[in-house]
Amino acid sequence: MKNLAKKAPASAQPRPYAGQVSPFQFHVSRELRRAFKVYAAEHDLKLNVLFERMFEAYMAQHGD
Repeated sequence: MKNLAKKAPASAQPRPYAGQVSPFQFHVSRELRRAFKVYAAEHDLKLNVLFERMFEAYMAQHGD
């Protein structure tokens, strides 16, 4: 019999900076904005969760 338990969506996983939220705005090219949003949608991630993961990966890669 197959295990019917579903994996929690990636956006439901604990986030390292999951406190109070505040706006964070900056300008990027339209191409980057679209690619970012498409990637997040394809991986069932909220934009802020994807950004947090990118920041964590950057800090880990650069030894901070």
